[in-house]
Amino acid sequence: MTDLDPEDRGQAVSMAGYLRSAIGDDAVFEAFTVSNPTLAGELAKIREGRQVPFSRLRRMVYTVTKYLIRMSHRPTPFGLMAGVAPVSFGDGHGFEYRGPGEKLVQADSEWLLGAVTRWEGLPEVLACLRLVGNDLAAPRGDRLVLAYVRDGANGGVLSRTQELSVRYTPAVRRAMELARRPVPYPELAGELADAFAAPVETVHGMLAQLVEKEFLLTDLRPPSDSADALGHVLGKLAPVAGRDEIRLLRELPGALDDYARMPVGAGTARLNALTTAMRRVQAAEHPLQIDLAVDVDARLPEIVTRQMAEAATVLWRMSPDPVPDHLRDYHNAFVERYGYRHAVPLREMLDPERGLGAPATYLRPPSTRPFDNRQRHRPERQELLADLAQDAHRTGAAEVVLDEAAVAALTEEGVWERPPASFDMSVTLLGASLDAVAAGDFRLVVSNGLGGPQPGAFFGRFLPLLGDTAARLRELHARPELVSPETLLAQVRFQPNNSRSGNVSRVPAMTEHQVVVGAFAERGDERVHGVDDLAIVADRERLHVVMAATGREVTPMVGHMLNPYIAQPNAVRFLGEITQVRRWCVRPWEWTGLDRFPHQPRVRHDRTILASARWRLSRALRDPALSWPRWRAELERWRERWSVPDEVEMTNEDQRVALNLTVPLHLRLLWREARKELPPVITERPAGGEYGTGWCGGVANEIVVPMVPRPGSPATTRPPSVTVVSGQPRHVPGGDWLFAKLYVAEDRQDELLTEQLPVLLGAVGTDAGRMFFIRYRDPDAHLRVRFHGERAVLNGRVLPRLHDWAARACEAGLIRRLTLDTYEPETVRYGGEKVLDHAERAFAADSEAVLRQLGTLGATGFDPVLLAAANCLDICRGFADGTGWTGWFLDAYPKGAHHPAFQERRADARRLLDVTGPWSALAAEPGGVEILAAWRERAPVLAEYGRALRAQTGGDLEVQVVTSLLHMHCNRLLGIDAEAEQSAYAVARGAVAEHLARQAHLNRKGAVG
Repeated sequence: MTDLDPEDRGQAVSMAGYLRSAIGDDAVFEAFTVSNPTLAGELAKIREGRQVPFSRLRRMVYTVTKYLIRMSHRPTPFGLMAGVAPVSFGDGHGFEYRGPGEKLVQADSEWLLGAVTRWEGLPEVLACLRLVGNDLAAPRGDRLVLAYVRDGANGGVLSRTQELSVRYTPAVRRAMELARRPVPYPELAGELADAFAAPVETVHGMLAQLVEKEFLLTDLRPPSDSADALGHVLGKLAPVAGRDEIRLLRELPGALDDYARMPVGAGTARLNALTTAMRRVQAAEHPLQIDLAVDVDARLPEIVTRQMAEAATVLWRMSPDPVPDHLRDYHNAFVERYGYRHAVPLREMLDPERGLGAPATYLRPPSTRPFDNRQRHRPERQELLADLAQDAHRTGAAEVVLDEAAVAALTEEGVWERPPASFDMSVTLLGASLDAVAAGDFRLVVSNGLGGPQPGAFFGRFLPLLGDTAARLRELHARPELVSPETLLAQVRFQPNNSRSGNVSRVPAMTEHQVVVGAFAERGDERVHGVDDLAIVADRERLHVVMAATGREVTPMVGHMLNPYIAQPNAVRFLGEITQVRRWCVRPWEWTGLDRFPHQPRVRHDRTILASARWRLSRALRDPALSWPRWRAELERWRERWSVPDEVEMTNEDQRVALNLTVPLHLRLLWREARKELPPVITERPAGGEYGTGWCGGVANEIVVPMVPRPGSPATTRPPSVTVVSGQPRHVPGGDWLFAKLYVAEDRQDELLTEQLPVLLGAVGTDAGRMFFIRYRDPDAHLRVRFHGERAVLNGRVLPRLHDWAARACEAGLIRRLTLDTYEPETVRYGGEKVLDHAERAFAADSEAVLRQLGTLGATGFDPVLLAAANCLDICRGFADGTGWTGWFLDAYPKGAHHPAFQERRADARRLLDVTGPWSALAAEPGGVEILAAWRERAPVLAEYGRALRAQTGGDLEVQVVTSLLHMHCNRLLGIDAEAEQSAYAVARGAVAEHLARQAHLNRKGAVG
């Protein structure tokens, strides 16, 4: 009855008949009952011959049709509509399908937590429980704040609340202190009652509120790795008597087991009785979470995994830089504030007031950091992709076949320098028979999303149905290609933002150690870690997670496919993201920059289809005002123009519906979806409908295989040895620091620095002990000028003079505005608190030197990049007391993409850049004497700073500190210009390299002589 038109009221009788026919199969009806109980209830009325409104009938036809298509064409597990089974590879291939297998029947996470949340407020239940503090809660002023508010927290109310807070009274403070480790409720309540001489009712009211708002977490909530969540809850409630709903709860495990044992198709009545009983305990549309195993014996030829590995390697080579812009920006901000080798507590770092706050794009809670999605694409890559697509369109080819030359041209720079990430790869296997597959006559079609971000994540929640797969996965995670023996592998547990998402995050324990965030945890167990146990440290490439107490690197793993962007607290998302980018991630094929083209051809490498052909619906087809006859005519024109086949798939993200564009009912489905705000994309059937699935009896399939680097692959970079730091000093206005921001356009900053700032400094005179400046954007361009001196002098004399100067500058249009702000020294970055005074004196000396040189630049036309390079050499030499710095300078600034800057200036660099002094050629240049005079004033301050740092750290931090000094020098001299800065380093590096080469040559010559 696929010629139905659900929009035609005259077909209501036929539509009802279609629905009765669809649910005539008991297995189908049971699958509907599991996946959509509301729909199943309406279908039961149709089966009984009862009348339903036409609008509801129409909606049911569309929904049932999509479900039926899903059951026959999409193998992704969903209730009883598709199932899972383990597969093996090797010799002796074979396939036998014996039908539906075991059902995994569990209490739905949302249903169970809804009941748990109610019971947590009952005194008789609380008396049986242990409580622990939520490690995502933190004091802020006189409030205790929880900035991760789950849907359903705060009394079970669904809201958009971003944070909750309660008064941080002495009693609340003491409660949180006592609950740092799990504490029995009676013990906690008793201690509080004794400590504050409070009535029991008052103490219970306070604790119940803290539990309700999730500041305190109870062990009634099952952990996400629990094999029997309902059994866990029943175990905790064992001492509780006298409540009807709990008595009903105790009857459920047997009922769940009875239903699980019933064959698919025979259990609908039992299922309805079970869900009715469960709703007496807790109202919910979906009280159950049901997954299905299929009874299959599948042994596939090894050529399949070899082909998958080859395709994974090709995709790895072509994948873009794995570090997204928001993490790259965050790494830069971290290094700028904390430097290298200093581990910052995770809690402090994510706090927007104490640290950096969460990276841009984070939502739980929303980040306030600015984000510029630059979407860097190599122009040559886009050009090559456009050529490939255009050639296919011009010749009428159905696919683009990538040879090694094309793959090499699309290979990303830097990919060979970082090992590939491990991931789950999901493919559809097409072949007429297993013999044909073994002979190489097959196709693999990579799934739209490629797979999962970590081995086993794609099928983690189905592990109870997959035999010994969990044990094999644990062995896989321990392989040295994935994690070094020195690294602590820890599974991350947390409470998802939406309780129903707990069905996805419910996976068995994979590791001995756990990181538990915002969930009940056995704090005090040396294998259980939380937010306060972790710290973050940077090297030049990325951020690392380490144990705050020992500096040991931690590799967090999640083990499931829960959306990190909306379902996880910021701390969990951050741990996952920085772990994922430690290797070069494998991405699905992307038509970079061509995504909006009306048609992209199929892309194949060898036997693997990396991307199926796809078409975007025309603007007319997406027009909701277009009549049905005109829409069908437009569809035919569109299909003819772009050669769209009859058999296609309608896709929207990971949702796929197979359609036949000659079937009226399928056309109506497409028409209905095309009018939505997010219309679907049309893709071809797997391999365009060729090859088929005869090897498995014609059923739809997806094969998921964990892909890991080959033995011997390069290891990831190890984190540097670390020092954990916390609590950066702050100087608010009114103290011994005066921090002014002068907002002025970047192209006018040099003028202000050379002509107007000296006027201010002259007025201030010696009242300020020292001054230094930097250029900044936040995002508006401005100069940051900091004065240090005695509090009374700064605020009584310097501030009024700053006011008068700024007022005149604003009036004259020289600056836009002035603001005063809090100065937060970058203590860690510059060697620690003991040498901070030396560092700030060096900032002041360099600021004075730059001000003098900026005037020289304007008068002489000296090349700014060459001058910056010369300054870099002088700063290094001065800081190192003249010796031992050239070797690490070459290591710190390796030859790279900016080396041409040196080649262009080689002659001038050879003539002017005197690595060891005395800079005679530079002195002879116009303005050279003034430049060298400025350097002489700066040199002793740098030398004193260097000696103080080496005395404290033994030289361990010298490279970090000097590179930071050079960066800020370039900021002062060149402005915020990354290209000019990197060019200056390249010129300085070239000069050092040639100097060392000359020395080596002279030494060899002397040895021969």
